[in-house]
Amino acid sequence: MRFFCALLIPMIDVILWLIKKHKLIPSIALMIFLVVFGIDNENVSAQTVNYFWVLNTDTLAEMNVPDGFKESSWKYGEGVVTKLIYADSSFLLFHYGLDISLPLLKSPFYIVDRKNEKSDRTIRYGRLRHSELRWCEESFKIIPINIAFSRVPPKLFKIFEKSFSTFKVIKKF
Repeated sequence: MRFFCALLIPMIDVILWLIKKHKLIPSIALMIFLVVFGIDNENVSAQTVNYFWVLNTDTLAEMNVPDGFKESSWKYGEGVVTKLIYADSSFLLFHYGLDISLPLLKSPFYIVDRKNEKSDRTIRYGRLRHSELRWCEESFKIIPINIAFSRVPPKLFKIFEKSFSTFKVIKKF
């Protein structure tokens, strides 16, 4: 119990820092914290499935994603965040909406290795501090959509990166 309490205080400090410094919604700050300090990595399926990202009755987009995920979504004032979580704690993140600080993956734990500016989007690639785990985020410029993946082991990076190339917006904004 003493060990757990010793870990809990720094965790709370990091979450509060994310909320105050980056003006993040508490649930997103908690999500970022859990992503960085997630569980051990195991294999993610190399088999992909066609995933349809749905908000209410509207299909926003579709994308081929690695199979074997659990989906969770939460709405905030002007948008929605959907997360596909895998058994090894890697995840895909879909964000639609406004009134959120961008880029999504920007805490001190996210080291940027390279950034590509395109006419319709900004793509950032990197790794987690003190880890080999990889991440990537695409922020679209014309539409309020952002997609990301994180906590991905290097051996699975290409599978997740290929998923991004299959992302198609369905709903016209």
